[in-house]
Amino acid sequence: FPIPEIPKLTVKNARQGFVTDAEIQKLLDELPEYLRGPTAFAYITGWRRGEVFGLQWKDVDWESLEISLETSKNGEGRVVPFSTVSRLEAVLRKAKSDTAKVQKETERIVPWVFHQNGKPIMDTRKDWREATKAAGLEGLLFHDLRRSAVRNMERAGVPRSVAMKVT
Repeated sequence: FPIPEIPKLTVKNARQGFVTDAEIQKLLDELPEYLRGPTAFAYITGWRRGEVFGLQWKDVDWESLEISLETSKNGEGRVVPFSTVSRLEAVLRKAKSDTAKVQKETERIVPWVFHQNGKPIMDTRKDWREATKAAGLEGLLFHDLRRSAVRNMERAGVPRSVAMKVT
């Protein structure tokens, strides 16, 4: 039997979601406190959701001012210096202060950088959906912060290859 010719379909389903500094600030204002730090961190670094919420204090080196991610989705680790990005350092210092407060109150060690009262952050869908709607960003995905971070790095003069390694 002859094989029929089947035309190739063009699929245009690549997401186009980006946020600006002004939009991220609106979103941060609407988010519950426990989601502000990880959202700001993701917007700055472009890390994946699982990488952000899985980040632990053992991965943050306050002497060298670097964050280390041992493995990622592509199997490669990465090191991100935060001393040169004041917004990122501020996010980490606030998280450190919040963690110290929770540890003092609960008398438990909290290993996660971003947590909800000392417990790992799990399901954020409802809070995310409500905040994005209130901020006028309905439909925005956490992953869109990753795309925005790469764009922001490129606009700041960071070569795309470096931006991709950071994210």
